[in-house]
Amino acid sequence: MRNNLFFNDRGLVSMTFVLSTGGLLLALMGAIDVMRWATVQGRLQDAMDAAVLAGGRNLSNLSTNPTPDQLAAWKVDAMGYFTANLPTDYMGSILDPKDVQIDVSYAPASANAPSHQTISMHATGKLPLLVSGFMVRKDLPVAGSNEAIRIPKNNLELSLVLDNTGSMNDAISGGASKMSALKGAATSLIDDLQSGSASGSSVNIGIVPFTYTVKVRDANGDVPFNWLNNSLPFGSSWAGCMTEPRTGGQLSRPPALLNPSSRPFSAYYDTNVSRYSWYGRIMYRDFAQSGCTRTPTTFLTSDTSTLKSSINSMTPNGGTNIASGVLWGWRMLAPSWRNANTALGWGSPTLPQDSTAYLTKAMIIITDGVNDPPGYDTFNSPGTGQLTTYSGEIVSQSAQDVIGNYAANYQPYGPYYPHAYSGVDPRTTASLNSLTLAACNAAKAQGIKIWAIAFGNWSDVSASMPMLQSCVSEQAYFAPSNADLKKYFQSIAGQLSQLRLTK
Repeated sequence: MRNNLFFNDRGLVSMTFVLSTGGLLLALMGAIDVMRWATVQGRLQDAMDAAVLAGGRNLSNLSTNPTPDQLAAWKVDAMGYFTANLPTDYMGSILDPKDVQIDVSYAPASANAPSHQTISMHATGKLPLLVSGFMVRKDLPVAGSNEAIRIPKNNLELSLVLDNTGSMNDAISGGASKMSALKGAATSLIDDLQSGSASGSSVNIGIVPFTYTVKVRDANGDVPFNWLNNSLPFGSSWAGCMTEPRTGGQLSRPPALLNPSSRPFSAYYDTNVSRYSWYGRIMYRDFAQSGCTRTPTTFLTSDTSTLKSSINSMTPNGGTNIASGVLWGWRMLAPSWRNANTALGWGSPTLPQDSTAYLTKAMIIITDGVNDPPGYDTFNSPGTGQLTTYSGEIVSQSAQDVIGNYAANYQPYGPYYPHAYSGVDPRTTASLNSLTLAACNAAKAQGIKIWAIAFGNWSDVSASMPMLQSCVSEQAYFAPSNADLKKYFQSIAGQLSQLRLTK
């Protein structure tokens, strides 16, 4: 019989377990290191792609020959996107900031390519290994590189639908008026888009100032008398504001693109009541256009000086009907309005162009308030028993309605109540919001990209934000300051360019 002291083999199991567990633990740690490395490597590349694309969109802030300070600020901003997407010490990785580089280079137009900007980025770092205590190598390298090219759109048609209402006279942060801030930001946008246009490209911009109405001019800068379906009162003049035509006795629904060839429009004018006889219900009226927007439209053009002159001439007055601006911004981009004959279209044989894959049609809407109809003391129009509001719409009204409750059937958009001294009627604002959305949807259905910016105090614009967010195809911004307005204009300019990763 064997001695158990020398022949007991039960301890071999424990020794085998200890030895094998160490190997398994080492293998597990190695597998974890491999997964960590793959995760860090993927996150690094994603962060670099985000930084390059964001930096490319922000290139509209730079000239083609930026100063060292401008370039340094651009790099800091781009690096901000990188670090936001790759947290410090992500999964234990180590990336020294001096080993992360981003640069931009400029190439002029050539026979084979338009002018363009190339953004490149390169980063290197390391990932300390969990198994470093068992290996000669203590870490694994992580590295990435990419490249993107930004080429301005070959062709762009843009309508700037700009709020010119009386509240634009109010001061914004910094002391300047909102109108002054809008002029500066819009001028910078034009410079960004025109200076960044590719060789042989076409960048045409139109200006649509709006209040209750839009004062329309054709491509020749003339008042379009031959678009009217009615004659003007004897001895009167007309500034160019129009009322939307009615269909079957009501406002066209959905909003119609229309065309001058059908002479669909009526001259807008309000009336001053010089005497009213209660018993005889007799009103004596004088032809007036006090609600007509002061600054006329500027048709699509690539002439920078013409555009800047139009913007600089903008003068605030009146109240807000955003739908009026959207309708005319849409028509300015509609190919069906292209005609050299001003009786049949804008008066241009080439603009607006037909929609193609190489043409971007876009609209930017700026407002500092809510849709707000005129007061009750402003009424009348081309025809007995009709109420023409400053919004430029005709709604059927009897004389008693005008003197009485002012309610009007504005279906399918809702009721229309011109406000009295009590201020804005939310029912009417909701109706005009519905009309604005219908106009936006009609424009979007024809491929027009729409951005919107609510500008000014939040208390003044908050009620418009849900409507603007539904109106846009791209993005709606809130800009509480001059700097924010300029920043969002620059962002939109960047979005109106082609930007694609090439590596």
